[in-house]
Amino acid sequence: MTQFLRNLNRIKILTLLLCFSAPLSYADATIDAIKARAQKIKEYKEILNSPDQITRLAALDVMMQSDDIIMKGAAFTAAFNSDDEEMRSVALKHRLSTLSSLSVTAKKDNLEEAYVIYIKNFDLKTGNFTNSIMGVSREGAVYGTQMKGTDSITVYELRLDDGGKLKGIMEYKDQRFPIEAELL
Repeated sequence: MTQFLRNLNRIKILTLLLCFSAPLSYADATIDAIKARAQKIKEYKEILNSPDQITRLAALDVMMQSDDIIMKGAAFTAAFNSDDEEMRSVALKHRLSTLSSLSVTAKKDNLEEAYVIYIKNFDLKTGNFTNSIMGVSREGAVYGTQMKGTDSITVYELRLDDGGKLKGIMEYKDQRFPIEAELL
């Protein structure tokens, strides 16, 4: 019986060792994966600062098409804060193509009002889309770092400002007022 108990204790000890060593292996693998992912994102961010515009745009496109939300976020932040208008334009199109609506804040008579621009059928190549605010849907478009649109009763024009913010003017029923929207 004593031999049996010793073997049983050995089995318990081995089981405990295996239980505690498995999470450490998993943790080590997870840490390695995190470091590899972070390194990959850093490398892409470095390429976004390349002196060659084509290289920057190619890296931006790859990052924005990634399934990795951290990678996408880093790409949008870098592009919206870039001095390169082409990168900013590409980022604006990519960002708007991911949205079904854009919340804008209007400043009217020292009050803020919220409006929603509904975005449908965004064409990433042309920058054209269907939009509506308060009326019947009509065509809108992105031209460089500008977003313009109209519906049956509203007209707006927004320009990409530093840091992922759109700022511009909206016209509604003979009223003209400033609007802005956050993209990040």
